[in-house]
Amino acid sequence: MDLRSSDTDRAREFYGQLFGWTAHTTGPEFNDYVNFTLDGDLVAGLVANDPANDQPDAWTTYLTASHAGATARAIVAAGGQVPFGPHPVGEIGVLAAAIDVAGAPFGLWQDVTGSRAWAQVRPGAASYHELHTNRYDEVVAFYASVFGREPKTVGDTDEFRYTQLLADDGTPVAGIMDFSSWSPDLAEWFCYFGSADVDATVERVEELGGAVLEPAQDTPYGRLAKVADPTGAVFKLTSLPG
Repeated sequence: MDLRSSDTDRAREFYGQLFGWTAHTTGPEFNDYVNFTLDGDLVAGLVANDPANDQPDAWTTYLTASHAGATARAIVAAGGQVPFGPHPVGEIGVLAAAIDVAGAPFGLWQDVTGSRAWAQVRPGAASYHELHTNRYDEVVAFYASVFGREPKTVGDTDEFRYTQLLADDGTPVAGIMDFSSWSPDLAEWFCYFGSADVDATVERVEELGGAVLEPAQDTPYGRLAKVADPTGAVFKLTSLPG
């Protein structure tokens, strides 16, 4: 995942103080892209948001592809779009920007070197990614077809329709939720960051100039909250087992 921000200096300060991330600028070769690390492991990226694009600051979820070119073709064949790429990023990987069949943007990443160590689930690192969509059945079929994975249905009632996407070892890494009853126009991926104390992290978000969009609340999946950073990029918080 990475963050598109209109104020990269403020983003570096905000996430550094909130999660303890360290920022590393890659240099002109990669357009000064910033890698965030947590205890030495990669945790996220940061890129400047060009005002000419007329796009809000936002987090982008990337899905892994074993072959970005083949996956990009599968996306188009399944009714999605690939407005950018696949494009090589130096010698480390291949990048593409995609849009699913319902209009939700996401990134595509093929790791070429296999040497990039990503932070595992822990406070301050990504713990889950979730897609809220208004075209649930089509979208579940889209991701299952494109990425060749059998989706796992968690809920299938009018009040709660939810499917999980699983890692190779069966661990849930992403979810797809039917939001057509609550927000018919919504088609967006959200990133959850782990927290040992969601309420304290929410308070810290406000202290650092961010905003609370949905206060912390208990759910069957832990204590959750929805917040935004100082320039409006939205992310979620989830409690981790003690």
